[in-house]
Amino acid sequence: MMQKGDLIMHIFDYSFLQNGLLPAGLLNITTDIYTLRVMAMGRKEQFVEVFTELAAIAKLQSVKSSNEIEGIDCFSEIV
Repeated sequence: MMQKGDLIMHIFDYSFLQNGLLPAGLLNITTDIYTLRVMAMGRKEQFVEVFTELAAIAKLQSVKSSNEIEGIDCFSEIV
């Protein structure tokens, strides 16, 4: 570990990359992530209206939460 000011930084060891081989566990996780992304893209194409509505709800909630953090209350009368 390396200390910089008050922060302690972990030093990662990437020497295993020098031999050109990746650990099987890392490849499995990468493959799983890719598979999940492909499945998610398929669902998004299949249910366009649902995802559009969810995105609109998420944006509204994000703005509302940001305003609450800033002490702004403009949604109580609208909603």
